[in-house]
Amino acid sequence: MIRHIVIVKLKVGALTIERLKRYKRVFKEMEERYQYIISANIYENSIDRCGNGDFVMVVDVEDRNGYELYLTNPLHKKVSNEIKDFVISKSKIDYEL
Repeated sequence: MIRHIVIVKLKVGALTIERLKRYKRVFKEMEERYQYIISANIYENSIDRCGNGDFVMVVDVEDRNGYELYLTNPLHKKVSNEIKDFVISKSKIDYEL
């Protein structure tokens, strides 16, 4: 299994409750529709500290093939394209469990 983690920092005011709910719905839909995705979650930062991201995306996929399928998944691309104009920074890590 591979875990993909992305910490995202957006421009001030860009992360609205509605936007976060929409991203969570998309990730839940991916989890339900695609067998290679074991889990897909988004968590909002709850402690305002210098250097913290606004939210983190955590996706577990079956294997490297599932990881490649996830990266090219239309729903994943939808979220990526929607936030790209608001992103200040993204940090990613992928590791095998």
